[in-house]
Amino acid sequence: LTDVTGVQTCALPISFPTFEQISGLVAKDQKSKAYQSIFLSLFLILLYIAFRFPNGFIFGLGGIIALAHDVAITLGAIAFFNEIGLVNVEIDLTVIAAILTLVGYSINDTIVVFDRLRENIKKFDKDLWDRFPKSRVSQEYNISLNQTLSRTVFTSLTTILVLIPIFVLNFGKGSALEGFSFSLIIGVIVGTYSSLMIATAFVLLNERKNRTN
Repeated sequence: LTDVTGVQTCALPISFPTFEQISGLVAKDQKSKAYQSIFLSLFLILLYIAFRFPNGFIFGLGGIIALAHDVAITLGAIAFFNEIGLVNVEIDLTVIAAILTLVGYSINDTIVVFDRLRENIKKFDKDLWDRFPKSRVSQEYNISLNQTLSRTVFTSLTTILVLIPIFVLNFGKGSALEGFSFSLIIGVIVGTYSSLMIATAFVLLNERKNRTN
């Protein structure tokens, strides 16, 4: 284009074209890579716990079961509350980031409990184990849970106290922060009790069976 002064200019469109869809081939490739990443991360977590803790395969399996539980419950809560219209949250990149944050948060809580349990196993008197093998196993787990309970609960509460204002200020606005904060609130609550009542309970059941055989 040429203006009144004779200077040539270039007119650009009001907005640049955007693409909101990708081809099926690219989507299939990304989906495959996502599954591979998930299985690889779970395998590495299992491997790490197996080397760090006694009878580590059972400990690692308990941690992975707790992680699967946390993610499933959180995604289910998102789908349910979004369906009834209470929140406006969709599974997008922001929610996926929240789920990944939750996975790290949850496995950290679980490892804290497992670490205290490992320390208490070494402290118990061998005579008590010889006389009361089943009672000793239960005592080890009860003491470990009681010692880490306050730390786990207070850590979760302080996290939720930060997330609640973020969720309230963005509620109903369709903001990315609404989905992120809502996902983490549900995930932190679920992850707290799964570390105490699912991962540890799974290991306890197997440990009682193994030690008394």
